[in-house]
Amino acid sequence: MLEYDRVSAFANIEEQKELLLSKTQYLMNFLYPNIKDTSIDKKELIMLMMQDIMVSERELQKEIEGVIQD
Repeated sequence: MLEYDRVSAFANIEEQKELLLSKTQYLMNFLYPNIKDTSIDKKELIMLMMQDIMVSERELQKEIEGVIQD
């Protein structure tokens, strides 16, 4: 059962890494054409996207630390 838990944790880490990469790519695709846009709405959206990425990074880091400790 322990082996299943480790494999499951590694699969979860891999999935979170792919999700983080996807979010980052989406941000970059949005950012490049809108970088000079001065509208508040676009800047707020960029901030929200960046905050979402940072939350995902923290969750991934916690998952990795959990696997290391086990």
